[in-house]
Amino acid sequence: MKTKTETNQNTKKSRGKSLLLLAMGASVIFVAAVSASKARADWYVGAAVSQAYVNESGLDENDTGGKIFGGYRFNDYIAAEAEFYDFGDQSDSVNSFSVNGGGVALVGSVPLTDSFKVFAKGGVHSWSLDVSGPIAAQFSDTSDTDPYYGVGADYAINDRWAIRGEYTRYEVDNFDVDVASVGVVLSF
Repeated sequence: MKTKTETNQNTKKSRGKSLLLLAMGASVIFVAAVSASKARADWYVGAAVSQAYVNESGLDENDTGGKIFGGYRFNDYIAAEAEFYDFGDQSDSVNSFSVNGGGVALVGSVPLTDSFKVFAKGGVHSWSLDVSGPIAAQFSDTSDTDPYYGVGADYAINDRWAIRGEYTRYEVDNFDVDVASVGVVLSF
């Protein structure tokens, strides 16, 4: 015959096993539900060729540059993105202006079809400026952090690859640098 202590220990072990199985089952159901609710939760990286335009205080120039970027899509509508860029060298006969840096942004997307979506993004970027000529007197800093914002579209070629077009404005001290870019995106 079992003593009262043995019966209580067996009951506690049985309850412990039941609670463990219940917790494991709830965890599996929770993970499955969260995964199902995220139609598209994935990482992505990309690269783009850009044309940067500066039209400020006597400097009206453009140059070819580029950027690399990566991010995480929380769902079909929201992503977080980081980027590194170099806008090339905008110069005329007297002035020279070049900017590079990196930024982070929140991206809001609207899928219009299964393969085409439009997006808007906004964030902050830390930039470094190399400027010379009379235009240099107009800058209070040669590096700082300022906002940037833009709009664009992605066209998915398949589940992993997309083509991206984007127009972004980067505030750089007292100047605006407008950048049009075309690139590719790889999702994984």
